[in-house]
This record gives sequence, C-alpha cells and structure tokens, in this order.
Amino acid sequence: MRLFLLVFVAVGCTPVGVPDPVDTEDTNIDTDTDTDTDTDTDTLETADTGTPPLTTYDCSTPWPNSLGAHTVSSIASSEDFDITDDGYLVHIEGGNLVARSYLADDQYLIAPNVSSNAAGTRVLRNGDVAVADVSTGTLILVDRQTGQKTNLLSRNWPNGIDVDKDDNIYITDFADSGTLTRINAYNPQDMEILADGMYRPNGVVIAPDGQTLYIAANWIDQIWSMTKDAQGNWGNIQVWQDQPGVPQSVTTDACGTVYWENWAQVRRKTADGTDAGFVADAGAGYFPNLRFGNDVGGFKRDHLYGLSGGQLWEFHVGIPGKKHISIQ
Repeated sequence: MRLFLLVFVAVGCTPVGVPDPVDTEDTNIDTDTDTDTDTDTDTLETADTGTPPLTTYDCSTPWPNSLGAHTVSSIASSEDFDITDDGYLVHIEGGNLVARSYLADDQYLIAPNVSSNAAGTRVLRNGDVAVADVSTGTLILVDRQTGQKTNLLSRNWPNGIDVDKDDNIYITDFADSGTLTRINAYNPQDMEILADGMYRPNGVVIAPDGQTLYIAANWIDQIWSMTKDAQGNWGNIQVWQDQPGVPQSVTTDACGTVYWENWAQVRRKTADGTDAGFVADAGAGYFPNLRFGNDVGGFKRDHLYGLSGGQLWEFHVGIPGKKHISIQ
C-alpha cells in the first residue's frame, strides 16, 4: 500500500487507468507455538472488555460525534493486520505471523517465516489467515492450528485483501495495469478476475450486504466501487469517490458507511454518497490499515484501529463495524 502523488480525475462512472510509483514495511517477537448485514439494525456480540457492549444499533439514527483518537499500546507497525476471534491482533512482525493482545502484554506465534514483506492480512471464518506476500508475489493461506503455509495465487504485487463468509478472498494486484481477483481459499480452482486494467489498486473491502466492493486507489486519489447485479454477477469498476485524499485502506461499518484514511486522518461517507466527512485525526503518521474491533479482548466493535509509528491507535467512532466473519 503506497503513498505520494496526487493525480486529479473527474468524478463519474468512469473506468480506471493512469501513470507510475513504489511500496514499504516493518518487526520483533516471542514464540509459543462477519456474517452479512443488510438491515437497519445490527445485532452485536458480547464483549470481555469490562463494560457492556452495544447489543443493537439503529442505522437510521444520526451519527454520534467522534471522541477522537489515542494510542493503546506499542506494537510494531505493519502494512496490514486483522483481529482474531479470541481478541488478538494478527500481523506480520519480523517475517513471522504473530498474534498480540490489545495491550501488547501477551503474544503467540502462529507461523514462522511467512513473509519478509507482507501487505494484506485477513482472518477467515475458521481462524486461518490469508497473507499477501509481496516479497514472493504470492497469496498465502496460513493454517492457524498447524502453521502450515499454502500458496494460492501468484501476482505481480499482491496487496489489499478482504474475505467473505464463503471463504472467498478478494485481492488486488498493485500494478500499473492491476487486477482484482476473487479466489476460494479451500478450492483455488474456483477463481475469477473481477476487474483488470486498474491503476495501482490498493486496499479492498466488501460491504456488509456482500453486494458492493470498494477499492482504494491512492496513486490517483480515488475510491472505486463495483456492485453485483440481480443475477449475482459483478459489474464494472466505477469511480465512487474522487479526490478523497490519499486512501490506502478502506473499511465499512455495520450500516455500510465507508471509512478510509487520509494520512493521519480518518474520513467516511455513506454508500449513497452522503459525505460524513472527517472522523478523527491522529495528528501525525499515516495508517495503511484500518480495522474495526469485534468486542473481544478489548477491541471494541464501535472503535476503529490502525497501526502507525510503532503504536496501536484507537479511533472512537460510536457505530459498530461490519461483523467479523470469524465471529459466528
């Protein structure tokens, strides 16, 4: 997921394409060996955080005011991360796939020597982890129980990842003529290229109802979308938001509102185009990753989390995130 460069393109339902660029990464460790939501009210999980979690959320209510951002703990920054069903942050650190607790006071090793330069990282519904390994140009599936690694797909620059409840992995190829591919984690022959000819596609997220994909394109300062038709076929890539800043990562809440980062800021917009604008500002750094919590282990579901500058940051949004698929 990469920065710099602002190329301004007119808004509209235009297919994508443009000019050139590069990427970065991070480390340290110890060893030991979302279901869909398409209604106005989302039922949430119970938490073990010491305070009762939200049990429902009415998406027709006005947005609550953000309570700002603060750091939670020191965790080595990485390109991406996810949160497990047992309430640990999982990411690549020093080449290893590691799980760290909310306060970084506990950790365990999932698998050693996974990637020396990783991008997208997502937990599937059974706890296995998909990792975009930039160093080898490979999408890797890591068995969370055994640490076994399986190569699923090769790409020039595997980058953003999201997963759905049917074990499909959606992955971008951060290339001048990049692609968006869907592949089933446990049946790799079930694979299709959903879009190609995209200029440097970055982070990707599937909406709570499973009907829309959003793709960040920070090199041309846009967010794209594609939607399923009545027959369940994905349509063409369209420009959903022009000049939103420099979005590397995108995520959604339970109501379908899209969130993205603009350097140290977090911004949002509803799926129907209502600009909700600014959410919070960390003041410095940038967040190539944003993820809602799951009400387990201290990670609150109505808070966004990001890694920057060796710190875990917490943004109080007040609206629950899209349900993690590993939480049944």
